[in-house]
Amino acid sequence: MSTMRTSLASLLLLSGLFLGACSQDTIEDLKGHQKEFAETLPSGDLESFLDLKPEQRPAFMANYSYPLSSLSSEEHEFYNSLSYADQEQFLKKSPVDRKNSMEIAERQRAEAAAAESSRAQAAREAEASREAEARAQREAEQSRNQVEHRQTPQEPVQPAAPQQPPRNDGPPPLEAVTMGPYGGWMGCDQVRSSWPVDNSPCFQGADGNYYFNTLRQASPQ
Repeated sequence: MSTMRTSLASLLLLSGLFLGACSQDTIEDLKGHQKEFAETLPSGDLESFLDLKPEQRPAFMANYSYPLSSLSSEEHEFYNSLSYADQEQFLKKSPVDRKNSMEIAERQRAEAAAAESSRAQAAREAEASREAEARAQREAEQSRNQVEHRQTPQEPVQPAAPQQPPRNDGPPPLEAVTMGPYGGWMGCDQVRSSWPVDNSPCFQGADGNYYFNTLRQASPQ
């Protein structure tokens, strides 16, 4: 009888050890972050994770990188745009964190594009303002020149001085002449100011062009 009880106890002990060795945690047995993490794992990696002892699982979670095959097409495209170091960090993130990273990057790109557009618009507006200011200054200068010209009394055209026969013992005689026409007052005044002898201010003729009176060497007869 005693031998039978000993054999039965040994059998129960061996059965317990066998069942304990064959038992494995399931996702439902996990709690907190370990359960959330396990729910994101591909099936092969999930089996490896569940095979670990509870105290080994934190190290697995800290060093785990998701395989490229687990990424969606959108995540894969974003992954390819990253640097090598950022790619490694991206694969360590959970699907939720990967989505958040992509949303943040997209928001930053949109903000950068909006800022660049604002800077370009400001530059265009500043250039347009400078051009308008320069144009207003030119128009104001032209208006002042026209007012000054109208206020300057025009001298009558002097009749040509009688020509004297050339003499060999002195400089050639001069004759009065009206120089022109010039299409604008500034062009007329530029020639007048460089004329070597005395001359009159530029004036506008009946034809709308500008002239000035001066002296020049008489043409030989």
